Amino acid sequence: MRPEGPSQRETEPVASKPYGGIGRFAHASAAARCNDYRIPVGLWLLGCTGWVFAMVVWGGLTRLTESGLSMTNWRFAGTAWPASEEAWTEEFEAYKETPEYLQLNYGMTLSDYKRIYFYEWAHRWLGRGLGLVFVAGSAACLAAKAIHKPLGLRLAVYGLLGGIQGLVGWWMVRSGFEEPKTEVKTPRVSPYRLAFHLMMAATLYTLLLWQSLAVLLPSPPKAAITAAAAAAAKVAGREAHAFAALAGTTFFSGALVAGNDAGRCCNTWPTMNDKWVPTEVYAKPFNWRRFFENPETVQFDHRLLAYLTFLSSFALFFRHKDKPFPAPIKTALRFLPMMTSLQLLLGILTVLYYVPTELGVLHQAQGLLTLSSAIYLMHLLSRLKLKV
Repeated sequence: MRPEGPSQRETEPVASKPYGGIGRFAHASAAARCNDYRIPVGLWLLGCTGWVFAMVVWGGLTRLTESGLSMTNWRFAGTAWPASEEAWTEEFEAYKETPEYLQLNYGMTLSDYKRIYFYEWAHRWLGRGLGLVFVAGSAACLAAKAIHKPLGLRLAVYGLLGGIQGLVGWWMVRSGFEEPKTEVKTPRVSPYRLAFHLMMAATLYTLLLWQSLAVLLPSPPKAAITAAAAAAAKVAGREAHAFAALAGTTFFSGALVAGNDAGRCCNTWPTMNDKWVPTEVYAKPFNWRRFFENPETVQFDHRLLAYLTFLSSFALFFRHKDKPFPAPIKTALRFLPMMTSLQLLLGILTVLYYVPTELGVLHQAQGLLTLSSAIYLMHLLSRLKLKV
């Protein structure tokens, strides 16, 4: 019988395994390097996240000022600001051939055109600027070996999504130069394409925000994690995911409201032009497209989703406010109903005052902030796990 003792595998020198020790040292060294760069990389990602947020807000401003169709061409390298009267005249003459000018803005002066041109021009250059900052930052991270391979692959996906988003933006604008195929025949971009463009931006924003939090807040809370807290976090995490999905759906329905200019069709509250349910919602013959194209139905759907999101935030808070969670999670839970309350108030005011530009922009921005608060709560809950 062999005497008990360390096995040959356990006592085998590291040197007998080619490069074994070096490999482990290199891995540890790479991990340490990534940790050294954690804060700069996280802040860069957070800056890109904020840039996407600013672009969403500016995009809303561009839409509300009816500036989105002012530029009739798209160039990969971008269009320089017109530097002469001849250049301005060329741009303006091209705009005069569009349905929007012929049907809505006929007789517009060059001075008025310059104003709407600025919003669209700035929106496009904000996108290109973000692309340059993201590509340059990614290249710097790779050169400094400041990120591990999985994060590098995710950055490549984010960059690809950003590039596609630029193409989707032009695809959306082009629809405004064509005969409308929706119920409303006023010259405007396709509400489907606008909603797709906005949701792609929201998706990219959400991914970048989650990644920023993952880099900046990688460790679990310092407080001891009990089994009860971990179990409660698992349940709350599922419900936070459901709430985020609901908030995202409400945001999508808001994009359809914007695309159909539905915010200006029923400007009373709590009823809609003195009706709790507009006739257009149940009018016959039934057509599923009314839920995406009919202004009254689209606004009605958005109101219902907004009420549901508002109530769900309070339900989530009251269900979990007394659970044994660390302070940051309890704060995030309290913050959620505050965000939905503010968003609901902004929505009501926007409708009552016939969608003024300032309120419309604030309402869109607050919608994204509400989604952000849900993402933040989800991230905190995902970190609350027992160590095995």
